[in-house]
Amino acid sequence: MLSMHLYEVRLRKDHRGIDLISDALPFGRVCYREPNAISNAIGYAKFFSRSHDAVIPVYDVAGNVIETHEHAGEFKEPIWHPPILPQLSQAPHSQECCESVRHCFYHPSE
Repeated sequence: MLSMHLYEVRLRKDHRGIDLISDALPFGRVCYREPNAISNAIGYAKFFSRSHDAVIPVYDVAGNVIETHEHAGEFKEPIWHPPILPQLSQAPHSQECCESVRHCFYHPSE
């Protein structure tokens, strides 16, 4: 089970943009100051949490939640693939055989 990333989008105390705040971020917060700062912060949170579920509430100046965004992570369980081995039956046999795995390997330098 993967953990859920929790974010907060809040107005900066100096009123110069917004902060995206989360323990999931490498430095804890990211500051946005451009005109579309809120949508950029939400987009970044969704991108950063692409393998996790995420909840992103947006707060107003008074600290009230004005909207909440949810993101479903796209992570799927890893698929195990068997290792790719040469077709031993088609490879010419050499004198060097590995007794531990009991297979003869083709050496292109021979």
